[in-house]
Amino acid sequence: MLSSEYKTLLKEKFHFVFEKIEDPIFSISMKDMLNENTLKEMILEYAKHLETDNFAAAASIYTKYYGHMICGVPFLMSYLHLHLSAKPEHMTLYVARNNVPYIYFDQAAWIPTENAQSSQEWKDDCLTVLFQHNIDPFFRTIHNMTKIKLEILWENLLGYVNYMYREGVKELDVPDSLKTQIKQDHAYVTQIADPALYGDYEANPLHIEGTFIPHPDQPNEQFRIRKTCCLKKLTMDRTCCSNCPDLKLDTAMTS
Repeated sequence: MLSSEYKTLLKEKFHFVFEKIEDPIFSISMKDMLNENTLKEMILEYAKHLETDNFAAAASIYTKYYGHMICGVPFLMSYLHLHLSAKPEHMTLYVARNNVPYIYFDQAAWIPTENAQSSQEWKDDCLTVLFQHNIDPFFRTIHNMTKIKLEILWENLLGYVNYMYREGVKELDVPDSLKTQIKQDHAYVTQIADPALYGDYEANPLHIEGTFIPHPDQPNEQFRIRKTCCLKKLTMDRTCCSNCPDLKLDTAMTS
């Protein structure tokens, strides 16, 4: 199904592995990770790595780390036309001996697309499972524990979704015909898709307005300043992200 080249890419970019990791430091099914007590213990441990005693800040950054990895699912959907089901029961999170986290999907997660009536049908199925059955309950568990606004958590994910769609086209040898479809998928996921795909929302939770400024390093490109702060400034070196709304616009991207 996947070439060794793409398996290597998915491991490097999204920390996907295709065999169970032997002798990991830690492993847990995604289904179990949605348990509030279990997730609290994991975030408290993660907070030590972030050098913070602010539980909400650690939880927010934890969602960013997870969001980075889970973006491999829409990557497979849009770039390789593969349907990977992100049902929690199909997923295992590992922390390997090198302290790097990885996600393993069992064989039942790989869904054939030949019998779908249209590509949009299976893509909507893929996105519904990813957002409604995986990311939304994960975010709501975090919200219940910390009272962090859901908008902050969805914007944490949005940054990685945008990066995956925009930078992936630049980094990979993508034909022009596929570039057009990838651009359409990007707009669909972040703006157009029915809110019902994501959970109980009145609007697409990834459709978050930001402030755009000229990109200082990429001519003719725009750089998006977040609408919300992810709370990184309360961890480790106590600095803001380069696109933090708490920075003045003239210092964004240079901090």
